[in-house]
Amino acid sequence: MGYASRGLRTRLIVIWAVAAAVVVAAWVMAGFMFRSEPQGTLLYGVAPWASRGPAANITVVGITTGDCSSPSRVTGRADAYSCQWAMGAMDPCFAPPVYSEVTERRVLCPVDGSVTRFRELTTAYMLNGQPAGSRGEFAVRLADGQTCWAVGTPGLARYQCPEGTLQGPLHGPRTRRTAQYLPTGRSAARSVRVAVAYR
Repeated sequence: MGYASRGLRTRLIVIWAVAAAVVVAAWVMAGFMFRSEPQGTLLYGVAPWASRGPAANITVVGITTGDCSSPSRVTGRADAYSCQWAMGAMDPCFAPPVYSEVTERRVLCPVDGSVTRFRELTTAYMLNGQPAGSRGEFAVRLADGQTCWAVGTPGLARYQCPEGTLQGPLHGPRTRRTAQYLPTGRSAARSVRVAVAYR
């Protein structure tokens, strides 16, 4: 009698487990469970300077001299400049927020499309802060991992990516940005999610 009862209970448990698994599988297939929320856009304020020199979370990979006589064309940040040197150019480069004897006439320019690797540039004259304007996204990282840099004016910028371009400004609220991505060699753009917006 006891063995029969235990056997019946075991069969009932197995039947209930199988039925529950079937229901969960049906819900998952129908999209009722584990439906993820649309992923948003992380806003990241690039700050390569500390109070008396480059910040600890960046790497300075070279030092050179150059000219930063023009404000940035891609962001209205008051500390952002368009700079040129013998072997290249970059926009934006960043002046320190507070000048000291150690940091005057120095800017940090992103290297190789990175927001953690910078070239230090010394100018021939003191940089003056400029009125802040529209602090637009000067670089973005797409959901596929590409980092794209703005080319143009704030709000109207196109973005150059390693494998294509973003057509026009970004779309949507600041925490859920999208963009029209045109792969190199293709004629049709598609909407892509912006994972990180660098400001």
